[in-house]
Amino acid sequence: MDYFWTGAGTAHHGIREREYIQTAQENCLHQGQSSQNVFKQQVLALIEAIRDFGNPFLEDSHDLLTLDTQNVMHESVIETVRTVESLGKERYSKYHDSVLSKCECSIHEVIPKNRLALFRCGKPKSKTKHAKTVAMLKDDVSLFSRLYSVTKNRDCNLLTFFSYENHSFPPSLSEYGELRSSKKSDLLALLGHNNCADPPNSFDTIVLDGGALVHLLTTVNITTFDQYADDVVIPHILKQLEWSTQVDIVWDTYITDSLKQSTRDRRGKGTRRKVAGKSKVPGKWNDFLRDETNKKELFHFISKKIISANYPEGKQVYITSGTEVFLKVSDQQMQACDHEEADTRLVVHIVHAIHNGHGKILVRTVDTDVTVILVGKFFYLLSLNSDVSIWVAFGKGKSFSYWHINSICTFLGEEKALGLPVFHSLTGSDTTSDFFGKGKTIAWEAWKSFPNLTAALVDIAVHPFIPIDEGSNNFSLLERFVILMYNKTSILENINEARMDLFCHRNRMMESIPPTRAALFQHVLRCVYQASIWTTS
Repeated sequence: MDYFWTGAGTAHHGIREREYIQTAQENCLHQGQSSQNVFKQQVLALIEAIRDFGNPFLEDSHDLLTLDTQNVMHESVIETVRTVESLGKERYSKYHDSVLSKCECSIHEVIPKNRLALFRCGKPKSKTKHAKTVAMLKDDVSLFSRLYSVTKNRDCNLLTFFSYENHSFPPSLSEYGELRSSKKSDLLALLGHNNCADPPNSFDTIVLDGGALVHLLTTVNITTFDQYADDVVIPHILKQLEWSTQVDIVWDTYITDSLKQSTRDRRGKGTRRKVAGKSKVPGKWNDFLRDETNKKELFHFISKKIISANYPEGKQVYITSGTEVFLKVSDQQMQACDHEEADTRLVVHIVHAIHNGHGKILVRTVDTDVTVILVGKFFYLLSLNSDVSIWVAFGKGKSFSYWHINSICTFLGEEKALGLPVFHSLTGSDTTSDFFGKGKTIAWEAWKSFPNLTAALVDIAVHPFIPIDEGSNNFSLLERFVILMYNKTSILENINEARMDLFCHRNRMMESIPPTRAALFQHVLRCVYQASIWTTS
């Protein structure tokens, strides 16, 4: 495998091909015409392959990449290539001085490994879930052993004990120090989908969630990124224009140190590959899409392709690229938008479509968050156009279905619809933890049994980013709601007392009791921040 430096720097490449060709040429002098013809075909094929891959010396980036696949090496590998010679000389000089010249160390002393990052280095191993569980149980045993010893020698207040978390993280909200992931799609089954009518045959505007689009469109029989854009993406957009007058494609952007970063880290890192027209599309497409740099390059590449394509007369195409919005076959400009996620940026495009007189709008996505955000913003959109009808084409394969936002909001009512994004954030989303063992259905039933919660959710929704404190009425209502999630018959108002009651009288495990009041407050702060981003879209 040959690796190339790209850019103005030094180009490094292997010489195995040249050695092979030289040896083959010498052998051909002693072979017949048929062997020489085979050799000629092989050389021509090699030349054609290099032509297809492009000239690595013309690249203007500073990546270290594989010539044939365009896979980009990790930064640690690039650092190894840059420093390996100087490091080797330094280590040799140190060994020569300490062992041979000054005789300070024995010649039999083991030379330590450099542990440099190599081209093919395995992923760092992490503890398995079983090992983490065992370690946590050992901590529990040690904790309660110490607690038992203390109770023999001094008076103890159990309420004080249960007012503090017994681990370095709250087990009810965190899984070994990481966010607890929720099955957020369960929420959709509770929104009255059975009341939705059949979708219309055509729409004024179709808004496509770009991140969902690249996951949905197949790469089977596709060789290069040029082919993917020309033969898959653009035909799909043309298909959407057959039953709409406008198509908007909205991409995510990637901001350092955002709330979303923990979710991306949890999904893992894929293989980094440079996106260029002649580059090969990776076989493991979903693995490729796990790398945010890959997606940045892919989104930008597809945006340029879509803008350069031709579309039928009278049709309009809007597509984002970073904070900018490009348009094709239209003179109705859109302002730049700095939203990080397509989830909220979709709403900006819907508002733009409504201002342009469009009433029937379809959103294509696979993300529950998008549906929840649209429900929360529906009555605002309705104030812009009383005849607006918003549909969501959700899911894929057997789970694909249409959701009518109008019908869902009629089923929920204005207040509950307005508070839904805050409820969703509080009970678990991509960026907030859920409560251990308490899914969306249990939380929904607790909401139904405690209607006072609605006032707190609505107040947070209509006053985004307003600071909340532990003594506020809103926090007290949220605290009472969480207690009811864990024990629907409880009459307690203080969550620390509820923890003690559930553990001492109902034999619940530590992770199966609610978080402390202090931990819940931190959870609420994060949830309010995320919900505020959604409700201000």
